[in-house]
Amino acid sequence: CASKHAVEGLMKTVAEEHGPAGIISASVAPGMVQTEMLKAALLGGEVSEYQTPEETAQGFVRMCSALTHEHNGQGLDIEQWL
Repeated sequence: CASKHAVEGLMKTVAEEHGPAGIISASVAPGMVQTEMLKAALLGGEVSEYQTPEETAQGFVRMCSALTHEHNGQGLDIEQWL
């Protein structure tokens, strides 16, 4: 939790300092992704209901293509672009 807050704070600082130069910075929350780590965390539970790494990557590419200055300094949820 603390590291996530630190990343979001860093993005806000970068946005404030470099936004006027046209640089957009945002932190990305990928959500739940089908990985072995998630499966282990769920004690072997079913993970098929969550997005695949490939879907997450495609959403990230769509998100990067759609970023505008309005997104600067925000924490973005990748699920909006899936």
